[in-house]
Parts: sequence; structure tokens; C-alpha cells
Amino acid sequence: MEFGLKQYLPDAGHLTWTLFLLNQRNTSEYTRTPYYDGNNVLRYYMKNLDLRTAGVELAFRSPLWINLFSASGNISCKYVYRAEPSGRTHYDKQPPLIANACLSYVGKNTEIHLMAKYVSPYRSDRFLKEEVDMGNDSNIDVHLIRHIPALRAELHVVASNLFDVRYATVSPLYPDFGRQIRVGVRWRI
Repeated sequence: MEFGLKQYLPDAGHLTWTLFLLNQRNTSEYTRTPYYDGNNVLRYYMKNLDLRTAGVELAFRSPLWINLFSASGNISCKYVYRAEPSGRTHYDKQPPLIANACLSYVGKNTEIHLMAKYVSPYRSDRFLKEEVDMGNDSNIDVHLIRHIPALRAELHVVASNLFDVRYATVSPLYPDFGRQIRVGVRWRI
């Protein structure tokens, strides 16, 4: 369930506030050791996990500044707990805070987008014998686009994770990619 409010502030831009509630019933979670369920089937995921989430998200989009620059971003804060017959337990296997920001320049035939992301700390035991700390990481990407109208083409250069900070989003055994640079051409037909 979501409840939202959109505001337009002439000098600041668009703001969107969203309150959300999420009820996940009978979901699954990876377990450290395999087990046999009631039907004698070997399982690696625990079923019948009930999670409740309450949160708020704020999204922002600026107006165009001097006909060249704009900014956007969002921040999401949530609290997740596991519903159990005896009560509830804080569920710390999802990050409670995620924030994104983008600063853009759009000039004659050129676009530059500088993007940043932050993920707050959370815990994981996925593929491990015990829980470990995850998250508390940020990365910065840049996306350059050069439009060539005569050829109806666009040249793209994307540099992801500029500062090459090692982080993992699933398990520390499987870290995400470090710095990546991709170059491409796109033609419009």
C-alpha cells in the first residue's frame, strides 16, 4: 500500500513524498545449510517467512538551471520486521537507507550525467556460516553522451564505480564489479 503527495515548488522543482507499507507473507530466505522439508525434499530456502515493511521515500527533480543543468535524487528509509507467532523481530537483512543523486548537464549535442548511490549497512549470511556486515557503501558513475545529428547517432561512454571501491550486494563471497568503462554507438533508424 502506498500513499503519496506530489508538490511543485516553482523555485525548487518537483518533490514526491511516498509512505509505503509492504506485507510479504509466506516468502523465502536462503539458509546456510540444506534441510529436508515435510515432503522429504531437499531445500536451501526457508519458506513461510512473513515480513512487514514500513517506510518513506522522498524524490526530487529540479527545474532546469540556466538552460543547462538539472538535478534529481531520492532517498528511501524503511523498517523491516519479521512477524512471528510470539511477536516481531527486527529484520536486518535489508538496508534501511538507500539514497541516489544525479547532476546533469545537457548542452548542444552533449549530455553529462554524474550519478551517486549510497546503501546503508545491513547483515547477510547468504552462502556463509554466520552473518556478516554488508552495505555502508557508495559509488559514483558518470555517463557521457555525444549526439551526432548528421549521422543520426549517439556516442556513449559510461564509467561505473569511478573510485573502484569493492563492495558486494548479495554476499561478500561474490563482490560486485569494480570500475567498468563501456563505450558504444547507437544509431536511430
